[in-house]
Amino acid sequence: IVVFALQATPIWMEASSLTSTARRLSIVEGLRDTWSNIAFRHICFVRLFEGCYQGIQSTNLLYYLTYVLKLHGGRRSGFVVLVGMCNLVGELPMAYVVSKFLTVHRNTYRLQAAVATARTMNAGATVALFALPTVLLGEDLDGMELGVATVVFLLWQAGSRVLQAPFTFFKVGAQCWVVDEDIISQSGARREGVFMSVASAMQNFSRALAAALCFLGYGLAGLKPRDCDLQCEELWDPFTDAQD
Repeated sequence: IVVFALQATPIWMEASSLTSTARRLSIVEGLRDTWSNIAFRHICFVRLFEGCYQGIQSTNLLYYLTYVLKLHGGRRSGFVVLVGMCNLVGELPMAYVVSKFLTVHRNTYRLQAAVATARTMNAGATVALFALPTVLLGEDLDGMELGVATVVFLLWQAGSRVLQAPFTFFKVGAQCWVVDEDIISQSGARREGVFMSVASAMQNFSRALAAALCFLGYGLAGLKPRDCDLQCEELWDPFTDAQD
């Protein structure tokens, strides 16, 4: 990453703008200029809800690893790496499948329906797979970090990425269609940067807000995180623990 970054930096510094009349827009100005496009409004709401989903999912992931699977420190970090590998396993095959699917022109109009179907299946699979360890093991999930609960969770993570992957292609394609429509309606004016930045800002804002509200909800529901090392500090003997 560092090697490519060092090579790319001079290229970006040498790049020059095509026009001297371009001005830097604030997020409010960009939203005002793009909100008249009805199709883009729908994309903004889609990105808004997607950001909410990502924020809630990331918070729940941390909660599940810490309080359900009872992973801490290096073990939790290693499990996060496994989660990333599961995402990769689910994403790459679907990238090939969706790209082949889109080689047929009429399928470009069917992608949205495929995305809706996949997300609905993902919701059902999430409920089923997360309920499976409880059904099989009852409430006795202690000591199951490498057991059934962990295996089911990793399977869900990979399957979830498989079912969410088509949305990535639809999102990029829909934004490009909006940009093409805007270029035609604005007599060739190119404002793709404004559309992309506004949509990304909507998603980033909703992701951060949803993650904060989700964790706040845990606190209101009774979650009280504690520092076990601090609580047991009086009983901690460095010499004895070092010998152990």
